[in-house]
Amino acid sequence: MHFAETAEALDRTAEHQAWVERYEAAVAEAKADIAATPAKDWTIATLGYWENSIQLGCDGVPCYTVKGDLQLSTHPLMDNKQATLSAEQLGQLRSVDAVFMGVGVGEEGRKQHEELLAKLNKIPTWRTLPFVRDNRIFTYEMEMQFGSPSGQVAFLEAVRKALVEGSTQ
Repeated sequence: MHFAETAEALDRTAEHQAWVERYEAAVAEAKADIAATPAKDWTIATLGYWENSIQLGCDGVPCYTVKGDLQLSTHPLMDNKQATLSAEQLGQLRSVDAVFMGVGVGEEGRKQHEELLAKLNKIPTWRTLPFVRDNRIFTYEMEMQFGSPSGQVAFLEAVRKALVEGSTQ
């Protein structure tokens, strides 16, 4: 990511290297924790919703973390930077075991997310998807996905916690 370039520009390469070492240790720990659960075999996707379409794709912190750092199996549409699916195309997500969805900050963000899920639950195909049926829609605070060192660490921890706890239920 851009962290190394920013650190160099600010003459903070030692701090960046220390962060990299801490982050790599956290990745190794998260990988080990997930590998000890059924989640190690799950197919993961990151989903958003915009203009009446489900959006998924591999971009930013969620992509770098799920696909890159943790090397989890992802849905093939995650190979695109931005893929969109209409309600009629949701069946393409039948192989997805768990999803991560960003939620806006605070009570308003949570309310919008609940309204979105209520809207999606009106779509028959949505209700049959494994991650919906098995209650594996995991949320994270949307601010994490914009590419800061603290956001990267927070998202990594959110994924680790969700998959470890979600696979033991």
